[in-house]
Amino acid sequence: MLDYFDTHQATFWYAIGFLLLVVETMAFGLTTMFLLFTGIGGILTGLLMTTGLLTETWSHGIASFGIASALSAVVLWRPLKRLQDRKAPDLSQSSDLIGYRFRLEQTVSAGQPGRTRYSGIEWR
Repeated sequence: MLDYFDTHQATFWYAIGFLLLVVETMAFGLTTMFLLFTGIGGILTGLLMTTGLLTETWSHGIASFGIASALSAVVLWRPLKRLQDRKAPDLSQSSDLIGYRFRLEQTVSAGQPGRTRYSGIEWR
């Protein structure tokens, strides 16, 4: 197995990158973002080796992995942090009709309820 990864280092970096991304999303739900950035670094390193822009040596792979992880953290930290800090919708409201204003087609009385059409449904 080690001989395979030694001769196919791009595959190793792809595997590490995707494994880190899967662990980040499944176990942590994208809350830590550390494994996200290192996963992106692994995938970018594999991509650089596949395209031939980076030679398939362990020293180049490790250096590229570290640099790509750091660069992805620098570039993506603020936008992802902004997404995480966004306020969640108010779930205490029981219906999306609360606060909605509409005009009834008929006068409302005790014996005759009003009617209106909303979202393809006739409401009484």
